[in-house]
Amino acid sequence: PTHQSIPHHFQDLTSTMVERLIQSEHAKKMWDFRPGVTVGGPEGLSLQQKAKILWDFHQDEISNYITNLTTDLPTEQTRAIIFGQGRSGSTLLENLICSSRYFKQAGELLSPYYKTINRHGIRIHQGEPLFPSHYIHGLLKKQPDKNFIFHLKVYHLTEERCRPVNPKRILRTFYDHGWKIIFLRRRNRIKHVLSDWVRDRRGRPHKKDDENERYRLQIDCDVFAEMVQGREKFEAMERDCLASMDFHEVVYDDDLEDASRHQSTVDGIFQFLQMPSVPVSTRYRKVNTQSMEDLIINYDEFKASMIAHGWGESLD
Repeated sequence: PTHQSIPHHFQDLTSTMVERLIQSEHAKKMWDFRPGVTVGGPEGLSLQQKAKILWDFHQDEISNYITNLTTDLPTEQTRAIIFGQGRSGSTLLENLICSSRYFKQAGELLSPYYKTINRHGIRIHQGEPLFPSHYIHGLLKKQPDKNFIFHLKVYHLTEERCRPVNPKRILRTFYDHGWKIIFLRRRNRIKHVLSDWVRDRRGRPHKKDDENERYRLQIDCDVFAEMVQGREKFEAMERDCLASMDFHEVVYDDDLEDASRHQSTVDGIFQFLQMPSVPVSTRYRKVNTQSMEDLIINYDEFKASMIAHGWGESLD
């Protein structure tokens, strides 16, 4: 819809929805950027005036809500979610799947830190969509002739939001609307958290060349243990979200860590999605190939700490 048509389209939105948008913390920050509205705040403005102000600052987001409310879900579209934690190979897996040309890579659409291009051509962090499932459904309805995939992390809906939402309810909403869920996890929790440390040390998350990189890390064992426990907590939340849903499981350690397994892994996903198998490929490469003993300066202390916490089986 055009800017001029917004008043008409907002008649299709319930007053409650618009008022929730207006009263959100996200929206309250907008009033400070609106000359003439800062003094006295938005009080006294009509619902339609408030809606126009919101539209000015969140045109794409609100456009998605309107599209979702006024358009039916495409019936011939395949919709998939890669549901799993960071540093589990989600970008690699999405890239492999999208190399088939069945999908276009969308990334972490519900992350508050997701970068997008605004209408002025500036690359910005989008912030948190107020209504996550409505936001995504509006986005996919704008391209009904294309399949749709993105990856979702449970903390996109909880810890990372100013206004946490119920991840189980959100995932169930997607599932009930025909989304296929690919559950991605890592078995080795120590290597999972080490991946975080290596990423922070090298300053970037991904690798697309075959250059041999070597690092030495001094590990704070108490901090490391807390991070492992955090990963365990998130997996427990993920499994709770997935209860009573059908999903396809991919385990990084078995299915993605070894590049020779990529094709068979994605073939299994295509079978789950009821799509013909096609060759897939990726430019992404494994970042860390060092043993833990070679990587960690204080390895003896680290090993003792991991064993004491009951994670000894995850050591090299």
